[in-house]
Amino acid sequence: MKRFSKIVSAALLIFLLTGCGQKTAEIFHNTGEAAGKEMQEEESIAEVTESKPTAGSGTIIGGEALTTAQREILLAFMDTYYQSLAELEAKDCSSLFVEEEGHQKFRAQVDGTFWMAVTENRTQAAMHQAVWETAIGIRRASGVDLHILSYDYRLDCLSVNELEDGCVQVEAMEYADMRFAHTPDTDSSVTGIWHSFVMKEVSGAWYLTHHAAYDSAYFGFLTWENSGTGRRTDAVLEEEMEQLEQERIQEAQEQIAIRQRQTKEQEESAEAEHAYDREAAVAYAREWADERNPQWQSYDGLGGNCMNFVSQCLYASGIPM
Repeated sequence: MKRFSKIVSAALLIFLLTGCGQKTAEIFHNTGEAAGKEMQEEESIAEVTESKPTAGSGTIIGGEALTTAQREILLAFMDTYYQSLAELEAKDCSSLFVEEEGHQKFRAQVDGTFWMAVTENRTQAAMHQAVWETAIGIRRASGVDLHILSYDYRLDCLSVNELEDGCVQVEAMEYADMRFAHTPDTDSSVTGIWHSFVMKEVSGAWYLTHHAAYDSAYFGFLTWENSGTGRRTDAVLEEEMEQLEQERIQEAQEQIAIRQRQTKEQEESAEAEHAYDREAAVAYAREWADERNPQWQSYDGLGGNCMNFVSQCLYASGIPM
């Protein structure tokens, strides 16, 4: 399990640092009336910019059994999530959730894997707050501006099932394109993130009772069970979530600092034993980004396939095993 946690931590850092970061604040110490006026104008522009939500849109594909109100609660959750990442400030999602006495815990089998996500109803708002703040904290620490300028996402419904107590479970795959401030002319894509939502109608309105995502940002905060091996991760109590959040941000900051020092040390004389064909690596990555290469083993059921995929790209570039 420790090895699994290390793999997850590394995958999380790689995922969260892909094209991301925080814009370095410019502090002006100039004195004089002209400088003061310039700063006031810049602050006014900043206030207007911050008050406007990031441009984004979302759609739900399939799920014909869903009502308009059910679709709206799913889109409200996803918009809150993306606005949090866009502005690098976690939004309050507590109004989207409601407690459900019928199933305080809910187990959802991850599509295509042995893993099952176990979610605790009463910790939903706190858990999501911690997950989002962790992702935001790591992006802020990255050293580049990872505010999202615009985003477009869609949820492809896999199934819609009414539970015995009247709640409705929706499983869906998330796909999205984003434009970061650091790379405004380049689309950064999210492909095939599994989600499980459980919702309940209260006084004519729909609310979420549980949500889980097979996404590295959630791995440390959810309890995971493997039906194939019987392995199970430890549960995280609500009072432990803030501490875990701070630990993960600190670990990321330390890794970023090490990486920056290593980069600086290697700038003068970088050497390699083997030639590296960058174009070949990129071509392989683009070819197999959306599906698994059947020539290689998949490690989806063992915590993820990210490192395996990177190894394949390096191998395709001419670097031997």
